[in-house]
Amino acid sequence: PKRALDYYKQALNLYKDCLPDGHENQIDLEINIERLTKEMAA
Repeated sequence: PKRALDYYKQALNLYKDCLPDGHENQIDLEINIERLTKEMAA
């Protein structure tokens, strides 16, 4: 999960630089980051 979380965070930074706020892919990445963060804390 840690490696996946790092990947999602990198991808999110790229989306924030290249896509408009609220883009579907950006929202999906944010949801995945939140989910993985919660799973790692459990």
